[in-house]
Amino acid sequence: MSDNKIIVPFEVKQIEEVNGFFIIKGLASTFGNIDEGNEIVVNGAFDSSLIKIRQNALHIEELPGRRKLLPVLWVHRLTEPIGAFTEIQATSEGLAVEAVFPKSDTFVMGRVIPQVKVRSVAHMSIGFRRVKTSFNTADETVMLEVLDLLEISLTPLAENTQAVIQEFKSKKEETMTKELPLAEKEAVWKPEEALARVKEFTKAEDAPNADYAKAFLYADSEDLEDYDSYKFQFADIVDGQMKAIPDGVMSAAAQFHANKEINAEFVKNEIVCYYKKLGLASPFIKRMCFRVDNIESLVDTDVRCLEKLIKQGFVLPGKSAKTLISKVKNSSMRDADEAKTDDRDEDLSRPQFDALTKLMGSFKDYDGDSSSSND
Repeated sequence: MSDNKIIVPFEVKQIEEVNGFFIIKGLASTFGNIDEGNEIVVNGAFDSSLIKIRQNALHIEELPGRRKLLPVLWVHRLTEPIGAFTEIQATSEGLAVEAVFPKSDTFVMGRVIPQVKVRSVAHMSIGFRRVKTSFNTADETVMLEVLDLLEISLTPLAENTQAVIQEFKSKKEETMTKELPLAEKEAVWKPEEALARVKEFTKAEDAPNADYAKAFLYADSEDLEDYDSYKFQFADIVDGQMKAIPDGVMSAAAQFHANKEINAEFVKNEIVCYYKKLGLASPFIKRMCFRVDNIESLVDTDVRCLEKLIKQGFVLPGKSAKTLISKVKNSSMRDADEAKTDDRDEDLSRPQFDALTKLMGSFKDYDGDSSSSND
């Protein structure tokens, strides 16, 4: 139906039951946040479109005072409307919406609302037509300045990870996300030593338990008694308390990104939340990158050129990634005095090593090619 789609988090503020309907209020978009398509929705992008939508609104007989602005679709399926938007208002944060869902719809009662409660459906996908856009050369983002809003769908998928469902309220229950406190940025991350401390602190020397699991971002629910089922360790015991270690979070993020078997959206959301606490942007943002097919070709490159390429982002096929890692390891083991000798034919110069070391944090896949491939 739409020319373009952008998937954004849906932050539920409130859910009520009125005259046989569920009424959900929340935030359907986040202005100014870079999504994984490297696009930014500018505040006010939907203003002119919303005026037209309100002019064509239809009254809902069962809910006096409310009008249908747009249908709520299920993953953009035109034949599966599950409700209606009765309010769509642009705010400083995004689109504040109110949507009504009929309780008489068995799919709504049996699937949609329960999944919203457990946060497996935590996003909305906005279908729109581009009216006016611009390109920001500084960070290579596309600014979506004026958009024609066509439809909005509930979806479990996500591109924009700025704000996940943070709070779900009803008359009977309240659930909130739980995160570990963050350690100081200078905290040293040594995973093996941290793991030993976590086991002792949580009394999990013999078998994993619920407290032990908090030190990881993922656990295979089919075998929770196996230590190997717990992935992406990021926490340590600091001053008698389990805390998220900044370098541990970054290490877990890199491991998660490199892991092609585990694609759990909640893990990505947790990582993004910790990055936000650290004052950092999401590490999963995709950007226009320069592919380096032979890392050796950069050895004699001017350092300023290297720094610019690193800032913009590199894409490395498997063989080049392995070569770079080998170079970094070789250079890191050299003594500082030895680095000043003429024996540099096979290693990187100090400035080149410093510049390329930064590259380690900007590895990205290219068309499904990972650094572990056999190129």
